[in-house]
Amino acid sequence: MNSEQKIELGRNCMETCIICKSKSREIILDSLHDYTTCSPLPFKIVKCKICGHMYLTPVPSQEKIEDYYTLKKYYPHILGNYFIEKFELAITKELKILSNMLPGKILDVGCGSGKIIAVLEKLGWDVYGIDLSSRAIENAKKRGLKKVYVGELTNFHFPKKYFDVVLMRHVIEHIHNPNDYLSHINKILKDDGLLIISVPNINSREFKIFREYWYQLDVPRHLHFFNIHTLSKLLSNNKFNVINKYEDYRPFFSLSRSLVNLVNGYLCSSEKRKHKFKILIDNPIFHLIMLLLFFYLHLDTSIIVIAKKV
Repeated sequence: MNSEQKIELGRNCMETCIICKSKSREIILDSLHDYTTCSPLPFKIVKCKICGHMYLTPVPSQEKIEDYYTLKKYYPHILGNYFIEKFELAITKELKILSNMLPGKILDVGCGSGKIIAVLEKLGWDVYGIDLSSRAIENAKKRGLKKVYVGELTNFHFPKKYFDVVLMRHVIEHIHNPNDYLSHINKILKDDGLLIISVPNINSREFKIFREYWYQLDVPRHLHFFNIHTLSKLLSNNKFNVINKYEDYRPFFSLSRSLVNLVNGYLCSSEKRKHKFKILIDNPIFHLIMLLLFFYLHLDTSIIVIAKKV
């Protein structure tokens, strides 16, 4: 049995909407593929007819989802280019928000290689990080971070009302059942604590332009596709109230990578053509051009919400 057949056996249909529990849905995008790995296995994005939440079907099982994160250069898990990382940190809105707050105890759920909390630690925060990737945590420790751990949030037994802030930066869309995570966060967050969540915005202009080639669909690693209404409803269901919201722009993971997907959709059948295109997209000048175009078009890609416990 080959690896694709093994992955196929680990795919399950998501039968009900995580927000309203309805089974009534319609297909929004059909025959989607993982353009990162050029896997031929198809996926669909469906929309709940009751609340409008969009989600993936079928989804890789929790046992098999790791097979889609084993890429050598899966960006959130590695130590990136120094200058690109510095630029990205300089425009990271969540970091700007946190740098204007009094330091406290923060948990970064899905911390990746720890670049955000490494900066926060220097600003006086007592930082904790967890991630499912052992490679990501190894790289986080290379930054000098001590309290970073591998595993599922729900398997950690932090004290109740322990954290001043819980950060989930482009994480919740990866989780099979976000309700379990949010319920757990509600317990470990202080009564006056803040939950900061950022997600790709399925109502963004960039999605409307690229549709199935939009980089931030990232199927099948992304299982849920939120807009501000559906994210707010999910938080409300789990006893959180949104107190602030922002549009966000992620230039290094938006326009250029969406164009890469668009081309990969045509090149996946030819490794030779794909290799030639890879030489282009690895060129910093290509990304600089895409960055300038991105800001010129002023394309929104993500939303950030700040929520408090009800």
